[in-house]
Amino acid sequence: MTKDELTEKVCAEYEAIRSSLIDSSIPKARIQVDFLSETEISKPNQVPAYFQDAHKIRMVFLESDLDDPLAINGFEFSGQKPVWKTELLHEIIHEYQFNCVPVATEAGIQLMKSLCGNFSGPGHDEKFYTAICECADKLGLTPETLLKNI
Repeated sequence: MTKDELTEKVCAEYEAIRSSLIDSSIPKARIQVDFLSETEISKPNQVPAYFQDAHKIRMVFLESDLDDPLAINGFEFSGQKPVWKTELLHEIIHEYQFNCVPVATEAGIQLMKSLCGNFSGPGHDEKFYTAICECADKLGLTPETLLKNI
């Protein structure tokens, strides 16, 4: 697979997931797909992320992933998604959090407390867990099921 083909695949997946979660009146995030060497990816902050100020989602792949069907497609025969799809969903939930959640709900607060905030780093606050609750509802899932997929 080429870099352009994988970038198109990521963008198509973004469109499919986002259309189920975020109103079309909210501008779409810009998708940035980076391909890094083993050396580059081991440096700090070389991870997928949603950047609120730039309204951008960054996805990160190893250059070697392009030659690895399992890295791109996962174990489709067993229903196991590739890691990048899980990471993309996580970042779309951050996009939802910063654009659709003005305040944390009681459900989000309780979910965060019950899990002792199992995500670390900036942005994993009560509004993030509220976004998980709301996105789970939109996808017809429980928050706990959605959490297993992000």
